[in-house]
Amino acid sequence: MITMYKWQQIKALRGKGMGIKSIAKRLNVSKNTVRKYLRGSGPPHFKARE
Repeated sequence: MITMYKWQQIKALRGKGMGIKSIAKRLNVSKNTVRKYLRGSGPPHFKARE
């Protein structure tokens, strides 16, 4: 799970035309993580532990 800040950064960088590989490298996350959050419709969901 990534932070809300990183999610916003992924969206912003992609909006500026940056590629998935470049975003992943810049934010130090995997390419699959970047793809996952670009495909999603909203921010990451956090839920309380039980």
